[in-house]
Amino acid sequence: MIRVKVGKTRAFLPDPKTILLTQYIDWLEWVDENQPSWWNDISAEDDDKPFIDKLNQKQKLQLFDFCAKELAFWSDLGHKEWRKAELSELFGTWAWFRSHFNYEHVEDWNCLDVDGKIYYLPEKFMSESTLEDYAEANAYEESLADALDGQYLALFGIAAIILRLKDKETGRLESYDDYDVEWRTAHFKDHLTTVQAHQIAFFLQRLSNTLQKDTQIYSMAQTLAQLKQDTRS
Repeated sequence: MIRVKVGKTRAFLPDPKTILLTQYIDWLEWVDENQPSWWNDISAEDDDKPFIDKLNQKQKLQLFDFCAKELAFWSDLGHKEWRKAELSELFGTWAWFRSHFNYEHVEDWNCLDVDGKIYYLPEKFMSESTLEDYAEANAYEESLADALDGQYLALFGIAAIILRLKDKETGRLESYDDYDVEWRTAHFKDHLTTVQAHQIAFFLQRLSNTLQKDTQIYSMAQTLAQLKQDTRS
């Protein structure tokens, strides 16, 4: 948890590195329902002006109220308490916290720790040369289709299909038939963080550059890697 000060009151915000993907998805859905209607139009304007300087007084009031609601969404303080903060303090805290969601690609990343176990990216990817490979590719394509259709929870299934444990004695990665994909999907839903999900998305984006049949996969990476608002303000 991160402790911040709001006037004379202390508030706690979650460490962005520990935010679960399920929480992140809930937040994306919350944003869809609560962000001001003019937000995307202002964000799309092609100029160098800071986001807040593009707004009129009414829009600024709506922005500050949105900031208070969003901080209340993440913290242990309610909307009314955040509304009592000085505007500079309110907006500064909101912008600072939002900046943590601008995830960067780690080039040499090939594994992640989920609930104390190390999972690796595949060394080969769905060649469809055997029945097992074909089943793996089919399960992946179905999960991908759901993700591209906006069913964000399908991302856990994609992670369960591509991430594998390594045998400590032989160093061999699991094959598709070595584990229960449905169980691992549920396990990842309980433990996979947003940071880890972004790294998976970046891997898939990189993979799409070499596998022409999966060029649409970049859309799934964008689902995770791009926020639905301007986070640079």
